[in-house]
Amino acid sequence: SDTCLKEISKEDLSEFTTSLEFIYIHGSLVKYLPDDLFENMTKLHEISVFNNRFLRTLSSKLLEPLKENLKYVDFARNRSINNFYCPGYAGKAEIRNYNSKFKKF
Repeated sequence: SDTCLKEISKEDLSEFTTSLEFIYIHGSLVKYLPDDLFENMTKLHEISVFNNRFLRTLSSKLLEPLKENLKYVDFARNRSINNFYCPGYAGKAEIRNYNSKFKKF
């Protein structure tokens, strides 16, 4: 939900490292997400970072620890990031840009 959250760190989530299954960061003032934010989060499979007007960039390292379990990622309607990922049909993954068609890989 819309919050006044300005930053988030791995330490903020440390209590939930082994139990967190989904995270939603919507309407915040967060400018970036640290590379190690999701490290050791073995159950995390759904991430929604939506409509954060100051979020500009993400490192390719951010989602690396989750590559085995990740099922849904939404980075839509952020300042410079506007994509989401969900499992596609026939076992293919899809990335969708809000302003374009699905891209399969």
